[in-house]
Amino acid sequence: MKKKQHSNALRSVRKFFPKVEKVVDADEQILFHVTKRDAKEGARKDHANCAGARALVREQHADGAVVGKSVTFVVHENVATRYLTPVSVSREVVSNDRASEFEPGEYHLSPPTPTARLGHLRERDPHRKQHGKTQRNSRHIHLTDNVRTSLGARN
Repeated sequence: MKKKQHSNALRSVRKFFPKVEKVVDADEQILFHVTKRDAKEGARKDHANCAGARALVREQHADGAVVGKSVTFVVHENVATRYLTPVSVSREVVSNDRASEFEPGEYHLSPPTPTARLGHLRERDPHRKQHGKTQRNSRHIHLTDNVRTSLGARN
């Protein structure tokens, strides 16, 4: 299972940076500043060229960045470091993709929590009730229209 989770993250990054060979989880939070220039020159619905990605590349001296609604990767040479995208950045991404400008300002990216790290396996609780497919499939899932695709989506 560990290999599969790593390969999913690696596949997501390789869509934008094919030379990446490894994905690692971040250990510390990073701050970055989106400038008016980043906001003006950043592309809408483009994970690797939006205002946030441009700011990360500039400030982290990175070769590239992939900003998603839930996960962000910062690429240095052939290694991508994975961060969780906080709600503040996610909202700016959605706003920017729809037609507004990415608001200039200071933002942060957080390292994954222990249970969200690559390779973390959840133990199945043997006492937990098993529900049939009907209950699981009846749950309504809202998809946000007119924004960039999910990084995990297969195109």
